[in-house]
Amino acid sequence: MTLFYYFGVFLCGATGTFAMQKYGRSNRTYQSLFVYALATGIMSMGIFFAMTGFALELSGRALLYAAIYALFCLIAYFTQLPAYQYLGISEVGVLSTCGRLILSMITGAILFQEKLSVIAILRMLLMLAAALLLFADGYRKTERNAQVEGAVEDGKPVEGDGHAQGEGVGNGKARLDRAKMIGIVLCLVLIAETTMAGIVSKYIAIDPLVPDASSLFFMTNLFVAVVSVVMLPILCRGKLSVCVSEFRTIAPIQYLMILLSTASANISSLLSVLILAEDAFTLYVPLTGALGILSTEAVAVFLAHEKPRVIPVLLSCAAMLLAFFG
Repeated sequence: MTLFYYFGVFLCGATGTFAMQKYGRSNRTYQSLFVYALATGIMSMGIFFAMTGFALELSGRALLYAAIYALFCLIAYFTQLPAYQYLGISEVGVLSTCGRLILSMITGAILFQEKLSVIAILRMLLMLAAALLLFADGYRKTERNAQVEGAVEDGKPVEGDGHAQGEGVGNGKARLDRAKMIGIVLCLVLIAETTMAGIVSKYIAIDPLVPDASSLFFMTNLFVAVVSVVMLPILCRGKLSVCVSEFRTIAPIQYLMILLSTASANISSLLSVLILAEDAFTLYVPLTGALGILSTEAVAVFLAHEKPRVIPVLLSCAAMLLAFFG
């Protein structure tokens, strides 16, 4: 059954990556991000309320977890969505995965007293190698883009080997470097958030005072929706017409992306709790990290029509094999 849960995480990761990058690249204001948070909160409340059988089971501890998890959700919205404006699909996935692996190895050993075997360390090294190879490929593409952009500014064609000289090349590279740095900073925040969210998920899974995970996540999304309702009028300077216009400026297809992202994120959260109830944190993280790279690459290749990265994908598969059979 755990294998089925992991496969579900893979499908949710692919769907969520596709939907979030589509929405994130089309909407650039804080207001649009809070519209996203409000819409996901309302949709998620409906999903989880139905999953509880329309009867919530809560405790004081569950409400505390829900509030903390809601904070992490909001941080994720305000880091991952804008990150797609500055970095490619693979780069965002790779950076966040690589950093989360390192932090999770440390936190799993410290907080949950989980032992790190040779196999576990080897899994981590394979994942880090896959991540670094993907990121190096993304950096080379950025260099080529800077040369092309700079050559166009100078009014000069790019030479056959992809190199060009001139002031425009330097300006193009500087702009892309600044954009990449912003994207990296956003990913660093996302790394901390996803690591902490994983730790909270582990505590939820093993805490006997949490009666029902679906009820907990219902409250999580209620908190997210309330914060969004409060923040939207503030950002719109109290003008109701401006708030309404924010919803109207988002195309119907974008609301479909929100729905896809919401469904995949919520199902993934439930699957994570089910997995962590059986597996160690130091096993869960590299496995979901490998699945994350595979799902990201699937979206990049089949939907964004990017060039496939065979070696990183093979390394990720090797890491998963070690986890299941090592």
